[in-house]
Amino acid sequence: MSVILGVDVGGSTTKIVGFTLDGKCIGMKQVKAADAVTSLYGAIGGFLSEKKIALEEITQIVLTGMGSSYIDGKIYGIDVIKLEEFLPIGRGGLYLTGLEEAYVVSIGTGTALIRATKEKCEHIGGTGVGGGTLMGLADLLFHENRFHVVKDMAINGDATKLT
Repeated sequence: MSVILGVDVGGSTTKIVGFTLDGKCIGMKQVKAADAVTSLYGAIGGFLSEKKIALEEITQIVLTGMGSSYIDGKIYGIDVIKLEEFLPIGRGGLYLTGLEEAYVVSIGTGTALIRATKEKCEHIGGTGVGGGTLMGLADLLFHENRFHVVKDMAINGDATKLT
């Protein structure tokens, strides 16, 4: 089986997805590490191990995200293509929804709003505040870094107790 890996090396999390050459999604994985390079290689190794894919089956690696700037040349001898984040965000949103046109919101370390069509993906706005900011604040204020716990705190909290 020949596999293409798509990897988003983000500010706090590396996300990886694998596809066969005919476009079938093999699976996804997220990895957190102290630095982008460690996170990238950990995501690839973990994904291949979990999916029982041999390194020789990888034909191409497509990188995006701020951490991709730390990578030059090949990874494990495999050709690498780098893309600006807006194209994979837009195309990924279309793929996941099955739509031909959509507004796609990506909430990561920042938040981006993308207008996506089959022809192009256009960044139309966003902010530097996103999930990474929220989790950083939760860790500083509440000493909590588990998303599901922070989400429960937000849902069940009492805003009248804020001063």
